[in-house]
Amino acid sequence: MKRNKGKEVFQNILKNKYFNLDFVIGFWLFLFLFLISFSRYQLPQYIYWCLPAAAVIGSGVLESILLSLKDQKNKSWFNKLNQGLLLVTAVVFLIAVLVIPWISVEVGWSYLILPLAYLGVFLWVFFKSSTIGRLLAFWIFSASLFFSIVSLYLYPMLTSFQPSKEIGIWIRKYEPNKDKLFLFGVPASKRSYAYYSRRISRTLFDPAVLIDSVQKDGQRYLIVQDKWLPKLEEFFGNNLQFETVKEFPSYKVATPEGKFFLKSHRDQIVGKVILMRASRKDFQKNESFKKRMRGILRFLPKNELG
Repeated sequence: MKRNKGKEVFQNILKNKYFNLDFVIGFWLFLFLFLISFSRYQLPQYIYWCLPAAAVIGSGVLESILLSLKDQKNKSWFNKLNQGLLLVTAVVFLIAVLVIPWISVEVGWSYLILPLAYLGVFLWVFFKSSTIGRLLAFWIFSASLFFSIVSLYLYPMLTSFQPSKEIGIWIRKYEPNKDKLFLFGVPASKRSYAYYSRRISRTLFDPAVLIDSVQKDGQRYLIVQDKWLPKLEEFFGNNLQFETVKEFPSYKVATPEGKFFLKSHRDQIVGKVILMRASRKDFQKNESFKKRMRGILRFLPKNELG
């Protein structure tokens, strides 16, 4: 039976009986879902490729649900199910808005401003609309409020664990006119460090690379993953002296775990990226000696200085 039906569909395609139908949107979604199923890294931003197609299909489904409210004679279980799903989705969005401050992000009293503003607009539309308008207003109110909260609170929280921009600005300021950025224990795929520092990133596999650079310039900065911090002396030996300049919280937010969104468990899985200064040991001694001499010279009379 299924083979006959499939054969019939194929014959209808050959005879061009579906020329009035539009398969572009459906094929768009199918192709996206089919291709992403092969990816090892199904990153959240990949969804942008299918949002236009999903919006077209979703608007058609939403329109059919709203139009079914007008048809008082056709009260089928399918229409009631669709209306129920629409209401349930809206309620889930509202519950998420209430739950986010408790489990995910730290907020202040200002968190209430946006929901109250949305609520005022919603009530104004609700009392001026028909049944269809009220259902649509309730869904749009909850969905838009949820995504506004995500944009204003969750997204900044995510980006705060990507310190590449702040580190890049710091490197450009305190280590100008260099063409390489040294990384130790940081994956080579972290290209954002090179982008924001405006130089080529160099993952250190050979200690001589950094040692030679420090011998030439006196000191150099490098970015170290916290897990690799105990291996610094083992890798570079006693030739260099390392000083922690600044520490930054770091996490791979492109593929987050569920625990990451729970503020009670976040500290257990978040790591650190450390900006360090590498210098020659004799260079540090010379610098400290020069500082002491400058301090002494400030207190000597000018006629004793010659």
